[in-house]
Amino acid sequence: MKSRLLVSLMVIAMAAALIGGATMAWFTDEATSPEQTFTAGTLLIDLEQEDFASNTVNLDILNPGDEFKFEYEVINDGTKRFIYKVVFCWQDILGRTLSDFGDRSTFGTEPLSDVLIFTIKDGSGAILTSGTLENETSPLAFEVGQLNPENSDNYTIEVKFPTTAGNEYQGSKMKAAFVVMAKQIHPEAEYGQFVCPLATNNDSDG
Repeated sequence: MKSRLLVSLMVIAMAAALIGGATMAWFTDEATSPEQTFTAGTLLIDLEQEDFASNTVNLDILNPGDEFKFEYEVINDGTKRFIYKVVFCWQDILGRTLSDFGDRSTFGTEPLSDVLIFTIKDGSGAILTSGTLENETSPLAFEVGQLNPENSDNYTIEVKFPTTAGNEYQGSKMKAAFVVMAKQIHPEAEYGQFVCPLATNNDSDG
């Protein structure tokens, strides 16, 4: 009797073990999204200057009455639309007094920025600024708008040396640079720190 009971219990235990260890099958499936690539946008600005060419004006020996101009193209070479500004900076270098040739104490004593007339225009011909720089502080900055990728804007700087300029400007020099700065279009975006690319010394020729 006991042996039959023992055999029955062993059969039940084996059956339970087989049921517990069996693999249950369920319906399953899966799907995979297409591969995703994440690329940071590029903010790239380029500035091209049209070569200055004139048969009548030599920038190294300007004369009262001379007029000339420079043309620039601002290009968005990146993948992002940006907002930008143009910056005009300059440096004056006073001329020599030519004291070795008699009384020339007043020659070259005044800066050209006080007398040269600058007119900066955008591509539509609208004037951003016009006049001398006598009462201005370098640099001058104008926030001019936005530019889409693969687009460009044009600017012209016209310069006139008036016939009223006297001996006080003889030999004086003026260095100038046209700079374009861009930033992302975002409320918290800021322009980078501006550094005028001109020399910082104020040495005269003499």
